[in-house]
Amino acid sequence: MTDEHRQYDVVIVGCGPTGATLGLLLARSGVKVCILDKARDIYPLPRAVHFDDEIMRIFQNAGIAEKLAPCLHVNAGMRFLDQEGALLLDWPRPRKITEQGWHASYRFHQPDLENILREELQKTECVDVRTETEAVEIKDEGKKVRLRARDLDTGRKQEMTSKYVVGCDGANSFVRQSLPQGTEDLGFQQKWLVIDVILKSDMPQLGEYTLQYCNPNFPMTYCRNPGLRRRWEMAIDETSDDMAVQDQNRIWQMLAKWVTPECAEIERTAVYQFRSLVAKHWRDGRVMIAGDAAHLTPPFMGQGMCAGIRDASNLAWKLSSCLRNGHNDILLSSYNEERKPHVRKFIETAVQLGELICSKTPEHALRTFASDAVEKNSMKSLKLPLGQSKLSELVGAKMPLVGTLFGQPGLLSGKKMDEIYPYRPILVTFKPLKESLYPVASSEEFPKLEEVLTESNLDGVLIRPDRYLLTYTENRAETVSLATDQNIRNWFA
Repeated sequence: MTDEHRQYDVVIVGCGPTGATLGLLLARSGVKVCILDKARDIYPLPRAVHFDDEIMRIFQNAGIAEKLAPCLHVNAGMRFLDQEGALLLDWPRPRKITEQGWHASYRFHQPDLENILREELQKTECVDVRTETEAVEIKDEGKKVRLRARDLDTGRKQEMTSKYVVGCDGANSFVRQSLPQGTEDLGFQQKWLVIDVILKSDMPQLGEYTLQYCNPNFPMTYCRNPGLRRRWEMAIDETSDDMAVQDQNRIWQMLAKWVTPECAEIERTAVYQFRSLVAKHWRDGRVMIAGDAAHLTPPFMGQGMCAGIRDASNLAWKLSSCLRNGHNDILLSSYNEERKPHVRKFIETAVQLGELICSKTPEHALRTFASDAVEKNSMKSLKLPLGQSKLSELVGAKMPLVGTLFGQPGLLSGKKMDEIYPYRPILVTFKPLKESLYPVASSEEFPKLEEVLTESNLDGVLIRPDRYLLTYTENRAETVSLATDQNIRNWFA
């Protein structure tokens, strides 16, 4: 039996962090969304454990940052140690507020995040979440996409149409199968054992830093997670039996240097194949993919989930524009053009870190580390520009600042810019304008903007809803013209 036919603007397959965030951002623009997920409930155990200031800012724009903040632990940074315990490489994450308006690095418990996302989705009238529902057929019919699904509890068939379908359905994505096939392998594949424990009381001696043990005989990672949660990850032999390496007695032997059954309990163990893959095609017509469906990264930078959340932020405003102003192939093509080079650089750096951790000669691996992120024995966080797209050319954008992430200044009252103008384009300038097609943030409201604009010799900056810079002006006349340029406004309309 088939359920009644329903129509949506966007159907999202997968309600993990990427799919749920995409749904909330689309809802900001009143887009009618359906999210399908095969599971009845969220997965109750830890998986992803890290995100950065840009991602917290996206969660702020999605409307969940205030609820999420009490669940987080501010991360002190990461240190890479040789087999003698000496420091090879330091990646400090200062605990001050960054220009994005948040701390540089956070540790989190994924079920906390997903519960908050689901609660917010349930309050959002234009979002329909269907759990225990599996997509079984996707057909792009040119002006719409027809999707068939099946209720896994009752077997009832469901049919729906939407203007667009986005697959946020993970590494084994069903939606990806409807796109042209092919992946780019960046050369990293290793088997690792992940062990999550809950301490029975605090153990300050374990430390605040994430530690990467670059021991050729036993590569390993330690993570200080929120509350009493701690994680160890250990490289294991590719031929090892997955069940055997998860034997509790064996695990306690491996952890004996740090914790014992008397002071901690094991919450979860899992064996993962860490991979470095990028899908060659992220979109075909009105069907596209995001998150792990589009790319996989080794976890050594803590950027796996971050990449998917960035996908969602990049894509949501472009889909919203197409729904309001008509399908725009150039705008949607810019999603792949901008995001793929960006995520690829993160994956390449994560691969290099993985090779450092697993190297037989880590000191030599560090000397040959070919990344802008590393200088001498210190690492800095990557803040990369987006890949170049035809969108920049069409709006007459000026290089080299186009595609860089713009900061989030605060009012003197303490309110942040995105609290006032959530997920929408903003024209940033020295002085208020009498006429503008965009909300205007001036240095009179946000004193920090004067310093930012002066340092860059700019008069105005037009930032996109995802907070990347679309174009900028160098004098007042250009700013006044940009503020009323309907051709550029049409890209957000």
